[in-house]
Amino acid sequence: MQETKKVRVLLLLMFLSCCLSAFCLGTLAYTMATGQMPFDINIPEQFKSDMPQPQPKFKAAPLPIEERTPDELTLRELDEEMKEKLMSLDKREMSLKESTEALNQLISNAGDIKKKTEETLEAIKKERKEKVDEVKAEMAKLEMAQKKLEDSQKTLDASIVRKIAGTLSQMRPTTSMILLADLDIKEAARLLNEMTADSRSGILASMIEVTEVDGKKLTTTDKLAFRKKANEIIVELRQLKENPGGKQP
Repeated sequence: MQETKKVRVLLLLMFLSCCLSAFCLGTLAYTMATGQMPFDINIPEQFKSDMPQPQPKFKAAPLPIEERTPDELTLRELDEEMKEKLMSLDKREMSLKESTEALNQLISNAGDIKKKTEETLEAIKKERKEKVDEVKAEMAKLEMAQKKLEDSQKTLDASIVRKIAGTLSQMRPTTSMILLADLDIKEAARLLNEMTADSRSGILASMIEVTEVDGKKLTTTDKLAFRKKANEIIVELRQLKENPGGKQP
C-alpha cells in the first residue's frame, strides 16, 4: 500500500516537473523571439542589455537623400526600371487594342461577306426559278404548237385519204385491189374505211376470189397471198370500227 502511494507521489512530481520545464522553455523562446517577457512581465534592467533586439528587414534611408549616394542611385535605378515596365505595359496595351480592333474588323467583314453571299444566293435562286418558269412556258407553247400541227396533219391526212378512197371507189374493183395490195395493211384499211360499204365489199371480194390479173392466171401462191392480204385488211378494219380514233387496243 505504501509502495503504491510512493509511486503516485513520484508520478505527480514528474508531471509537475515536466509542466515547469515546458513553461520555462516557452517563456525563453518567446523572449528570444520578441525581446519581451510574456504576460507583460517587467524585465529587470540588468538583463535587458543581454536580450536580442528585433531587427527590421529593411532600413529606411535618412531623408533627404543625398545625391551620389547608394540610396539615390538605387532609387534612380528603380525609377528607370519602373518607367521601362510602364512603357512595356503601354506598348502591350496598344498591341492588344490593335489586335482587338483588327479582330472586330474581321468579324464585321465576315458578317458583310455572309450577308452578300446570302443575297447572291437568293438572287441566283430567283433567276434560276425565273429561267425554269420561262423554259416551262416555252415548252408549253411548243407542245401546244405541236398539238395544233398534229391536229392539222391529221385533218390533212384524213382529207387526202378521203380523196384517194373516192378515187379508188370509182375504179374497177380488180384495179383497186391491185393498188391496195401494194400498200401497208393499215393504210389499205384506212382507205377502205372511207369508202361506201358496196365499194369496200366489192374490192375485198375481188381480192378473195381473184383468179387472174390482166388476162394472166394467178398461181396458187399469188391467190393465197391476195386472200391473206384481204383477211389482214378485214382485221384492221374491225379494229378501226372499234377504235375510231385510230388507237390500237
